[in-house]
Amino acid sequence: MLDLAFTDKTYEIKLADGTILNLNRPTQAIQETLINIKSLMDAKGEDAALEAMNVIMNVFTRILNRNTEGMKFDQDKIKEDYDIGVAMIVLQDYFTFWNKEIQEQVSFHQSQ
Repeated sequence: MLDLAFTDKTYEIKLADGTILNLNRPTQAIQETLINIKSLMDAKGEDAALEAMNVIMNVFTRILNRNTEGMKFDQDKIKEDYDIGVAMIVLQDYFTFWNKEIQEQVSFHQSQ
């Protein structure tokens, strides 16, 4: 049997208000959205830059909503509390953490 629940590891983050969240791994949809940000960032003009910022904040909010504590976050509130620089730092660290986890789990886990 292939066990798809082989890890219960989460990414831990402490928010500005002191709240600690445990975040599950990113969904395929979140990863695809992040990959598509590159084309927005390569585009020229104010509209493209604003759209890229909006997408980054959207992904940041979606990631925070992957918490195991059951807390729900609204993108407008996240935009009030955090700037794009913080969002990009979190995205980079979050995806670095999960990429490392995937590399460590490269061999398939099977139970008999």
